[in-house]
Amino acid sequence: MRPEPQVTVVFLLYNARAMVRPLIEAVRKQVHPELTEQAGWLECIFMDDCSRDGTADEARHALAELPASLPYRLEPNAENLGLARTVNRAFELARAPFVLTCHCDCVFGDEHYVARMLGHMRRTVDAGAITGKPRLPLDRALSFVERANAVTNLMDIVPYDGPEELLPVGFAEGRCDIIRVAAMRAAGMYRTSYRTAGEDQELAARLRAAGFQVYQAMREVYDLSVSHEQNTLRKLAHHVWLFGKVHPLLLLAESGTRSGVAGGAAGDNRRARALLRVSQLLATIGYAAAIVLALVGQWTIAAGIALAIAGLKLWLFRKHLQLVPFSPVELLRLLAVQPLLDVAYFVGVCAGAVLLTNGWSRTRHAV
Repeated sequence: MRPEPQVTVVFLLYNARAMVRPLIEAVRKQVHPELTEQAGWLECIFMDDCSRDGTADEARHALAELPASLPYRLEPNAENLGLARTVNRAFELARAPFVLTCHCDCVFGDEHYVARMLGHMRRTVDAGAITGKPRLPLDRALSFVERANAVTNLMDIVPYDGPEELLPVGFAEGRCDIIRVAAMRAAGMYRTSYRTAGEDQELAARLRAAGFQVYQAMREVYDLSVSHEQNTLRKLAHHVWLFGKVHPLLLLAESGTRSGVAGGAAGDNRRARALLRVSQLLATIGYAAAIVLALVGQWTIAAGIALAIAGLKLWLFRKHLQLVPFSPVELLRLLAVQPLLDVAYFVGVCAGAVLLTNGWSRTRHAV
């Protein structure tokens, strides 16, 4: 009989056939400073959420090729459950007191990532969740969409050079985070009414209400790519629309979420993202005003509004543009797609406001 694991690594798979073997390779490389055999400290569960591209078959075949001593297994869902319900099921299956969840578009930064995150969690007794520090992959050229996603969503890729190992953060996004099982149970697990976005922010509020904190390990990096759900500009716009749809519900119908988005517990990146979302609402109003002014012949004022919005975007993106290279033509293209993303967010917010006024907070329909 295998010893009880210290940590359960959970890979969340959906239409991720191409990532199965890289993820297996990444977890196989993980080492512990004191234990030589992975079976003595780690177990790994591959959760497939009813993928349509053969992900489960690929995982089944890849895992069958591994030595039987490795504590890895596949747990496919019988039906598509969505992220929150899949993670909740993974926590039910996990044998360890800590679970490290990893999305299929993330890869550990080095072979010590899991063990160090486990160490942080054990030393920090009030930690309910600890998230890692994302970075863009260093081993390949990035597509325009990957770079656009990192910049236009202000992904948390700006390097940290301060002295602290852990800092409070508004919410852990689940990409490469370690979570205390006891804290999850005290908070009531993920709320499954948030099916497409927002489940991490709502959970963080309940973790804090239960007496736990959410931290970020500022030096524990992982590589962040664009998943199949965000690998085109159209899909990026759809993802932004999902954010917009859930934000009225999240911020107005839930208790404690606002402090994790823009309050003292949020951290610099989360507050910057909140400012970005406000700017998207204002920019959409500005686009409408510019169109009306152009139609009545006020071209100079309309152009001034457009330039002001472009300047605001460049100011918001300034730190990320120093890290992510764009040619002059690509930079113009980046600015050209901003109206699409801004309007998508605005329309999403309107849809979320309608849901809220129709009693979503009482009925908890999935979004």
